[in-house]
Amino acid sequence: MPENHVASLVPFFSFLPKSAAAEMRTLTVQNHHLLPDDEYALLEFYCIDPTCDCRRVTLTVLARNALELDTLAAISLAFDRDGEMVSPFLDPVIVQSPYAEALLEIVAPILESDTVFVAELESRYRQATRTIPSTRSYRDIWRKAKRD
Repeated sequence: MPENHVASLVPFFSFLPKSAAAEMRTLTVQNHHLLPDDEYALLEFYCIDPTCDCRRVTLTVLARNALELDTLAAISLAFDRDGEMVSPFLDPVIVQSPYAEALLEIVAPILESDTVFVAELESRYRQATRTIPSTRSYRDIWRKAKRD
């Protein structure tokens, strides 16, 4: 994984906006002892560094009714089942909110049990890495995604 891993992460909707909108997962949380009642979106981020094959997704969790569009949790999942980071985890290089642990407790079991969803995420990882022409700078793609 590159040193500037966070700079290499780009939202899936930057590559295939229609697919990303149609396939985005949301969670409705009500009466949770640690989380506000809300609908939470799981936005997929993939590494676009052509020199990296980290084979993972980072799901950024956002709340629909939040006053600010801040990341509440950044949950990563590696697709390599024999690797070091097999279980979903809070990405240590991304700032987490006070709600991150509670969101991980909700999202982790989904990622650990929903094999169809994980297969879809892995397929989109492959789509994202194929979508990036090798002649373009991944930094240029990242800058464009940050502007959009």
